[in-house]
Amino acid sequence: MVGSPVMGGPQGNPGEERVVPTALVGAWGTISEVYDGRGRRLLEAEPDLVAYARALLDSELPLVRFTWITSERTWYAVTVQRQPAGAAPGSAATVELVELDPPGRLTVRELDVLTLVAGGLSNPEIAVHLGTTSRTISSHVESILAKLGQATRAGAAGLAIEHGLLRAPVPGGGRSIGALAIGVVDQLATGGAERARVAQPAPARTRTRPRPYLIGAAFPLGGRAAAEGVEMRRGSQLAIADVNARGGIAGRPVERLLVEVDPFTREGVETAFRRLVDAEVDAIVTGYAFVEDVTLYDVVAPYGCPLLNVMTSETQAEWVREDPSRLGQVFQVGPTENHYGVGFVRFLDELVAAGRWKPPNRRLVFIETPVAGGEIARPLTIRYAERAGWKPDARIAVAAHDADWTEALAEIRRSAPAAVLAAHFVPAELARFQRQFVADPTDTLIYALYAPSVPEYLELAGPAAEGVVWATLSGVYSDRLGAAFRARYTAAHGMAPGRSLAGISYDQVNLLVHAWAHVGNPRAFGEVASALRQLTHRGVNGTYFLGDDRQCALAYPDQTPDPSMGLAHLVFQVQHGTQRVLAPAPYAEATFTTPPWYSGAGRRAA
Repeated sequence: MVGSPVMGGPQGNPGEERVVPTALVGAWGTISEVYDGRGRRLLEAEPDLVAYARALLDSELPLVRFTWITSERTWYAVTVQRQPAGAAPGSAATVELVELDPPGRLTVRELDVLTLVAGGLSNPEIAVHLGTTSRTISSHVESILAKLGQATRAGAAGLAIEHGLLRAPVPGGGRSIGALAIGVVDQLATGGAERARVAQPAPARTRTRPRPYLIGAAFPLGGRAAAEGVEMRRGSQLAIADVNARGGIAGRPVERLLVEVDPFTREGVETAFRRLVDAEVDAIVTGYAFVEDVTLYDVVAPYGCPLLNVMTSETQAEWVREDPSRLGQVFQVGPTENHYGVGFVRFLDELVAAGRWKPPNRRLVFIETPVAGGEIARPLTIRYAERAGWKPDARIAVAAHDADWTEALAEIRRSAPAAVLAAHFVPAELARFQRQFVADPTDTLIYALYAPSVPEYLELAGPAAEGVVWATLSGVYSDRLGAAFRARYTAAHGMAPGRSLAGISYDQVNLLVHAWAHVGNPRAFGEVASALRQLTHRGVNGTYFLGDDRQCALAYPDQTPDPSMGLAHLVFQVQHGTQRVLAPAPYAEATFTTPPWYSGAGRRAA
């Protein structure tokens, strides 16, 4: 049965009617008022829900109803309604959230199929959107009719629309069911349309509709990497919307099949890859996999489609070099972590040489984690530092999750080193370290890696982040291309992207699009991989050249002196709550400022 408000008062008192969990969302996506705390908590845990509320405000619709499934597989009936009713765009919207038992025990895949049936798509068209066969869709439709007690597709569609059994995000994108309110809102929420109106009933579709290019995306949708998953999901969706707004690839649209991945376990990564291979996608894009096990690719290698990840793994680059016949379709669109340590020392030397920083001593401390890419103080880094006159004083290992910073903080306060390289890639953990360090600081430069690129870091670290220096091997530039990307992302989602993953995920899609456009056939996997090796693509995170025997991007200036051939090893500093690029030239937009926790805080070093 379709869900109804839960019984029990706000404190769980039996017999009292409980207020439906509801939040009021402003025109820019802020949760400005809360009628029930549970509603707010769900919106904070599922930030893309706020985008759907904003999308309603950008449309001319009074309300929209749909079904939302969390990463924990909890179903919610969602109603988003303009407030006050009939108000013009730019007001506010209420979001009502009622937990729902799947009617008739529908599966998630059956809800996907039902959504597209309600949008008027045929079985072959649904099969294309979901990356499966018409026969499989036919079986799903039979099961749906039986579970809902309906004799016809029209009956099931009517019930779905009446009760809001229409899944968001819309499987395959809202453009396919633009005649329905959720199709309109989905396009606006995911950046698929600048502005949408309620469409007239779509004309009868034929089976000659061009098959879309189908990207399989394995991103974390919940858990410890949820904040990064949001960045990847939105970046790739914006790229797809931009491509399709230009007419797709020779008139064929690009679509995305999104599956959840747990990047911290071998089973989680392998399961996600198997789902995408079973769906017969044309290519796979993914983020990080913190498991250095070459058998991760046992599922993808025989299938043969291109796989683009954003790893910075020296180990993975060597796998590809050593076994190109088996892993020739695996591309790492970021440089490897080998460059992080050398870049750290180089930046310190440049600060000293320019007179922008006077270190109190020459001691360095390295904080590392036992994950793939977590070892930064490698022999190359140590030799480079010692030749420059620095003294690597200590290497301290901390856990990737639930880290105990006691030993690291004690060592920093004991030796007061000139600088600390904090190679912890989890934003929440690094934010906790920074808050604890600032509570009792030393005159030590804190230099982090990657984690501050995720917006979650600044939110959690708060004022303690001011003055932190950090680096990434792939970051969104502050030039015209990067600024335009950040503006479009902000317009679509009501908040700015982080400075790494959203951009590199955007670029991943465009790398594939360029290769597909050159080949003309996404199923010619070998030719597409060959095209990826040959092209040079300038994206929002820099220039990608994947043509060496390791099939990973080049780092500028570490691997190439030519900034037009690599991704800049960007160094940022948090200044007045924003991320500012300090190096390298020609991408710097600010100069180093003495961190506020230094004794004599507030003085500039330059």
